[in-house]
Amino acid sequence: MSRPSSTASRRAAAGGRVLHLETFSGIAGNMFLGALLDLGLSRRALVEDLQGLGVEFALRVSRVRRGALAARYVDVRAPGAARRKRRGKAAGKSASHAGHGHGHAHGRHYTEIARLIARAKLAAPVRDRALAIFEALARAEARVHGTPIEKVHFHEVGAVDAIVGVTGAAIGLARLGVTRVTSSPVGLGSGGPIDVDHGRQPLPAPATLELRRGSPTVPALVTWET
Repeated sequence: MSRPSSTASRRAAAGGRVLHLETFSGIAGNMFLGALLDLGLSRRALVEDLQGLGVEFALRVSRVRRGALAARYVDVRAPGAARRKRRGKAAGKSASHAGHGHGHAHGRHYTEIARLIARAKLAAPVRDRALAIFEALARAEARVHGTPIEKVHFHEVGAVDAIVGVTGAAIGLARLGVTRVTSSPVGLGSGGPIDVDHGRQPLPAPATLELRRGSPTVPALVTWET
């Protein structure tokens, strides 16, 4: 595991940096990682640190344009994930969780994710932040589904790409010496319903609204998830 640069360490000791996010069109894990890379996060250092998770992944980074703006697009892939998902669909797998029927092939329980991160070879601040993020997600899911946090089963969020994305965000903030993150009101899409592994849900998704409780939002004026 490589260590944060001396420059980042000096910034943190001096009070660190404040990162402000303009989230007029929402936010996602790969969007956040792409922004951190544009801010100067070393891709090589990011990958080296992520290897401490002990999971197989591939990080693909490309330059794209969205409207008139250029950006980095980050795609986290798990070897064999698409193949396993196709096999699961072909077999017609289903299971019950919180009253919904869906396949579990690519998900993990919250407790499993917490153990994975706790045992990973990560710097302590990175580990603590990643654990806190997943705990916040798990508590939102638990409230929405009416289940104890220990029984929360993540589907999309439990996949390798989400684990790598959350941990990568924590790594990036540490390496860039960011000690505080602020945000504009998050733009939320509306409409739906959409089909996810929890079944058919409205937009914004209930767990998303639970996470945003007490924080300002604005309409993104689009009919898809942001």
